Amino acid sequence: MNPELQRYLWLELTPHRLLVTPLLLLALFALVHLLADQGTLRALAEVSYWVVLAIGVLWGGRVAGEAVSGELAHGTWDQQRLSSLGPWAMTWGKLLGAAVFTWYACAPCIVLIALGARPDAPALDAPGDALLLVTIVLFCHAIGLLGSLHLAARGRIESGRWGMLLQLAGLALAVPLLLVGIAAFGAGWSGEVRWFGMDVTLRVFVWCSAMAFTAWAVTACYRLMRVELQLRNAPWVWIAFVLFCMGYAAGFAWSGEPSAVVLIDGARIDAERLALLSAHASALGLGYLMLLLEAKDPVAWAMLLDAVRRGRIATALEHMPRWACVLPLLAAVTLAAWWWDVAGRLLCASLLVFFVRDAALVVLLNLGARPARADTAALLYLMVLYVLLPAVVLAAGGSAHGWLLPSMHGDLASAVLPGALQAALLWWLVRARWRRHQAAWH
Repeated sequence: MNPELQRYLWLELTPHRLLVTPLLLLALFALVHLLADQGTLRALAEVSYWVVLAIGVLWGGRVAGEAVSGELAHGTWDQQRLSSLGPWAMTWGKLLGAAVFTWYACAPCIVLIALGARPDAPALDAPGDALLLVTIVLFCHAIGLLGSLHLAARGRIESGRWGMLLQLAGLALAVPLLLVGIAAFGAGWSGEVRWFGMDVTLRVFVWCSAMAFTAWAVTACYRLMRVELQLRNAPWVWIAFVLFCMGYAAGFAWSGEPSAVVLIDGARIDAERLALLSAHASALGLGYLMLLLEAKDPVAWAMLLDAVRRGRIATALEHMPRWACVLPLLAAVTLAAWWWDVAGRLLCASLLVFFVRDAALVVLLNLGARPARADTAALLYLMVLYVLLPAVVLAAGGSAHGWLLPSMHGDLASAVLPGALQAALLWWLVRARWRRHQAAWH
């Protein structure tokens, strides 16, 4: 057995928990049986659904979010990193082990959900609901562990406060699936989703989406665990995930009908080209996410620059920041938008330039005297740049588009040049501060 999983089994499944939990569930099910005005099995299935959400998602997401940050807080993480366990064994040992008690408590409820189909429903409906719920719970746990590994990479050990934030992050990412699942559970999964011109039944689409994103979340945990165990990762898996998200988002806009058009700020654009803008927005969002969440290590940046100077491409890719890996994809989509003469091509170019500017701001602050608070300060500065200052300018009767906000109006120079000048100035400051860092090192 996996030693990490075995350790959690001894710690989490205490005799008291093993005895009391079934008794509490039996008491709850007895109450439901006495109060149910419909079929008892159906009532038990509905109550079990909410029990799994409360215990599996809320509680399980919290304990998974503290799987590594809690070890950091107690000073035991370094000992585990020196063990003989590989990254995959450590990943699934923590993913399943940290929340093993919540799985123990949810198991009877999941069985009841699988048995509690409506009389008029197909035989596989209830097992499908149970499998979807298990997938969503596992997704929330994986997001919690992923956030915990991010905190470990950044050296954050305040497990209590950050554990709550990680739990909320997992819930926020799972909310669309949870809402659709709850609504569909009561309505019998009626309806279809149009994706890339195909009409996909709601059950199949939600189930496949949940499985896909759960697989990506577990893969991300494994990749970050490799980093924690002093192994290097090439960026290809991250790039594949960005491409997957770009395609996933584009599928909702791609109607499959050449005549389909929509209006963007008065401009007509066919749905296929709107899919290109959706892909651009998806990649941009992931780029900003990694820009703010990824650890900024000046030593890794120095190794990256040294590898580039020596022509060691593989080493350079291992140290490449993940937000920087998104830039070629954004540039490719922007070029495609200009090639196809998409109505939002100016906005794509403007967004790309502003992202380069914001990246320079984040890097500049992380090279400052207080790098531990740099990302928080960067987030505040971005809120000022994108919310406060434009509001002041608009209240004064001016226009903030082009130099404070991305623009899709005018010509290329007015939409791109102001942001490009800001980006050039900030990157020049980054270069100057980087030279001071190098001088201090030597």
